Amino acid sequence: MSSSLFVGGLSWNTTEQALSQHLSMVAPVISVKIPTDKLSGKSRGFAFVDMQSAEDAQKVIAELNERELDGRSLRINVAREEDTEPCKLYVAGLADSVTEESLKQCLSDSGSVTGVSIVLDRDTGRSRGFAFVDTASEQDSEAIINACNGTMLDGKSILVRKSRPKTEKPRRSFNRNR
Repeated sequence: MSSSLFVGGLSWNTTEQALSQHLSMVAPVISVKIPTDKLSGKSRGFAFVDMQSAEDAQKVIAELNERELDGRSLRINVAREEDTEPCKLYVAGLADSVTEESLKQCLSDSGSVTGVSIVLDRDTGRSRGFAFVDTASEQDSEAIINACNGTMLDGKSILVRKSRPKTEKPRRSFNRNR
């Protein structure tokens, strides 16, 4: 059982501090993260909350799910378990001026980025306009995709999606009887 909660149905005006205080009436809160829209800076209407224990998380769900905060009814569930492997994102549409550090900084506002690799042309050493980004969890990947896909970075709109694993090329069969 996880001690992490997903809280949906937040008012646009609810702050991380206000949510933490509200949940702390039931059990101790370790951290609260309310993802925000990259362009407007406004809340996206949900939060991720870490409680001290799985028992505390269940207590908060039992006592506060469907209760109001700032005029909105909260939906509180156990957050999905994080994958054991980091999740990989594909980011395209990068301007030549984008560096791994500036891309990481752009995406980190929405979720935990653990690594960035801009793909370079072998001959010229210049950016090929896309990168692969590692995130700490599936939740971070989803938050980054939702917040950053289509946003402007160094004058260009970027595409952010989950990276697909390379598919194996089908083996060619040679008919020796030809």
